[in-house]
Amino acid sequence: MLKLPGKVLINDVEYIVEEGLGHMKLRRRDSVSGMKVENVFIPVPDSRERMVNFKAKAAQLILEEITK
Repeated sequence: MLKLPGKVLINDVEYIVEEGLGHMKLRRRDSVSGMKVENVFIPVPDSRERMVNFKAKAAQLILEEITK
Protein backbone atom coordinates (compact mmCIF):
# COMPACT_ATOMS: atom_id res chain seq x y z
CA MET A 1 0.00 0.00 0.00
CA LEU A 2 1.19 3.53 -0.77
CA LYS A 3 2.49 5.24 2.38
CA LEU A 4 1.30 8.85 2.60
CA PRO A 5 2.34 11.55 5.06
CA GLY A 6 0.08 12.30 8.04
CA LYS A 7 -1.20 15.53 6.47
CA VAL A 8 -1.69 16.60 2.86
CA LEU A 9 -2.78 19.87 1.29
CA ILE A 10 -5.39 19.54 -1.50
CA ASN A 11 -6.77 22.73 -3.08
CA ASP A 12 -5.54 24.77 -0.10
CA VAL A 13 -7.44 22.50 2.34
CA GLU A 14 -5.45 20.49 4.87
CA TYR A 15 -6.48 16.84 5.26
CA ILE A 16 -5.33 14.35 7.88
CA VAL A 17 -4.53 11.01 6.23
CA GLU A 18 -5.17 7.71 8.01
CA GLU A 19 -4.39 4.39 6.40
CA GLY A 20 -5.95 1.15 7.60
CA LEU A 21 -6.19 -2.40 6.34
CA GLY A 22 -7.64 -2.07 2.85
CA HIS A 23 -8.78 1.54 3.15
CA MET A 24 -7.61 5.13 3.41
CA LYS A 25 -9.36 8.02 5.18
CA LEU A 26 -9.02 11.74 4.53
CA ARG A 27 -10.34 13.87 7.40
CA ARG A 28 -10.76 17.63 7.72
CA ARG A 29 -12.77 20.12 9.73
CA ASP A 30 -15.23 22.19 7.64
CA SER A 31 -14.40 25.87 8.19
CA VAL A 32 -18.01 27.06 7.74
CA SER A 33 -20.02 24.53 9.76
CA GLY A 34 -17.24 23.32 12.06
CA MET A 35 -18.26 19.72 11.36
CA LYS A 36 -15.77 16.91 10.79
CA VAL A 37 -15.72 15.67 7.18
CA GLU A 38 -14.35 12.19 6.50
CA ASN A 39 -13.82 10.59 3.09
CA VAL A 40 -13.16 6.84 3.07
CA PHE A 41 -11.59 5.22 0.02
CA ILE A 42 -11.91 1.44 -0.30
CA PRO A 43 -10.69 -0.28 -3.46
CA VAL A 44 -13.38 -2.51 -4.94
CA PRO A 45 -13.38 -4.53 -8.13
CA ASP A 46 -15.02 -2.67 -10.97
CA SER A 47 -18.46 -3.73 -12.16
CA ARG A 48 -17.12 -5.20 -15.42
CA GLU A 49 -14.87 -7.60 -13.51
CA ARG A 50 -17.77 -8.62 -11.26
CA MET A 51 -20.02 -9.24 -14.29
CA VAL A 52 -17.37 -11.39 -15.98
CA ASN A 53 -16.96 -13.42 -12.77
CA PHE A 54 -20.75 -13.77 -12.43
CA LYS A 55 -21.11 -15.02 -16.02
CA ALA A 56 -18.29 -17.53 -15.55
CA LYS A 57 -19.86 -18.87 -12.36
CA ALA A 58 -23.31 -19.06 -14.00
CA ALA A 59 -21.86 -20.95 -16.98
CA GLN A 60 -20.09 -23.35 -14.61
CA LEU A 61 -23.31 -24.07 -12.68
CA ILE A 62 -25.30 -24.63 -15.89
CA LEU A 63 -22.62 -26.97 -17.21
CA GLU A 64 -22.67 -28.94 -13.95
CA GLU A 65 -26.47 -29.32 -14.19
CA ILE A 66 -26.32 -30.45 -17.82
CA THR A 67 -23.63 -33.07 -17.18
CA LYS A 68 -25.43 -34.72 -14.21
